[in-house]
Amino acid sequence: MNTSEEIAILIGAIKEYGSINSEGKHSVSYGILFDKTANTLEALNGTLRAAKRQKKVRHTFI
Repeated sequence: MNTSEEIAILIGAIKEYGSINSEGKHSVSYGILFDKTANTLEALNGTLRAAKRQKKVRHTFI
């Protein structure tokens, strides 16, 4: 699986398991995202970093 496929899976998981926040964007906690994508994404952190570099996702820590 290449990086663009993994990013597409990541974005789909964020939309599926997350909710819309006050800014109108999809939001999901890391724990939920990790649990739900453990079988499909081998390296969640690496995929998140690649998606952030490509400006496909934005992550903040609360």
